[in-house]
Amino acid sequence: MKQIFAIILLFSFATGIITVGFKTVAPQLGISFNPYTNLAPRNGALMISTDGGVTWNNTITSGGSSFVTYDIEYYLEGDQLIMLAGTSNGMLGSTDNGVSWSPIAPETIQGTVYDIAINSSPRRATIVVAGQNSKGYGAIFRSGNGGETFQQTYTTPTSSARVVGAIFDAGNSSRVVALTDEGSLITSLDSGFSWGTTLIGEGSGGFRQLVRYPHEPNTLFALSTSGLYKSTNRGTSWRSLGSQLSQYSGATTINAIAVSPVAESMYLGTNYGILRSTNRGDSFQEVPFLVPANTIPITAFTTDPSSDSRAYAGVRQQIYETTDGGRSWQVAAVEGASYTMTFLSVNPTNTQIVYAGFSN
Repeated sequence: MKQIFAIILLFSFATGIITVGFKTVAPQLGISFNPYTNLAPRNGALMISTDGGVTWNNTITSGGSSFVTYDIEYYLEGDQLIMLAGTSNGMLGSTDNGVSWSPIAPETIQGTVYDIAINSSPRRATIVVAGQNSKGYGAIFRSGNGGETFQQTYTTPTSSARVVGAIFDAGNSSRVVALTDEGSLITSLDSGFSWGTTLIGEGSGGFRQLVRYPHEPNTLFALSTSGLYKSTNRGTSWRSLGSQLSQYSGATTINAIAVSPVAESMYLGTNYGILRSTNRGDSFQEVPFLVPANTIPITAFTTDPSSDSRAYAGVRQQIYETTDGGRSWQVAAVEGASYTMTFLSVNPTNTQIVYAGFSN
């Protein structure tokens, strides 16, 4: 990935300075790395493969089935790759390609981190933190000094709301967009100081993820429990893509979404199977797969950030790999996995390193 200086972090009960383990690598970001050794592997909540998915080892343990990995993001600080993971146990950081992880400010980041978004900014990072405050309300916090201090700049009207997605606008780094699970699109035009809202999907709720289409800066997608929504004007208005998915029974139950950064291919992992769109969601085609359609849900999916031909799909405790754009697949069991695979990610600096998250 390109060098970046601005970070959006989503988590619950968040205030304070960001710290993670090991060594100081990004002083201009206000991030310091201190030793932490209390993440001994037990249950394999997040696992790592360094050989393209052939063999696996534990890297983060949950201590139980409730741990969920929601997101992993990557950025370079000089030659140092820094990884940030959003999990049900807060924000975690790694400086060794995900072999070991440390909690970020565990005394203040005490709840779920749903999403992490990164974009260019001035020398010291502007950090927008969204999730829930100490009273249980959805909230957004902003730091303009690399994480040294935060101020709360938004609170959801109800305590039941969560902030589940956030992105920087590709064409305007001062514009930040966040999404609540109730379907409110929260937009800031001043890097997170003030916010306005737009309702998606007529209040249908159940929203889980916000995705920016990297090949067209005006296009956004919002994933909900009832299907997929698309905006072609940076979130000002939205339309449901239910009709494009209706021919595939079970396809509106979408468990994973991935957009290739090198080609205009968007993949959906659904209860029907794997679907692909090459025209920004205007239509979808079924991807041939080893598992018959409508038998077992596809619960995780990711693409290789350097090749549109290579992708991974997760089914239960098995990982499927294609190197020819989905025409053929190889399958392998992830030894040591205890629960269902719900997350996949490929390291952008070494694409032989793959991460798989498991939860109950």
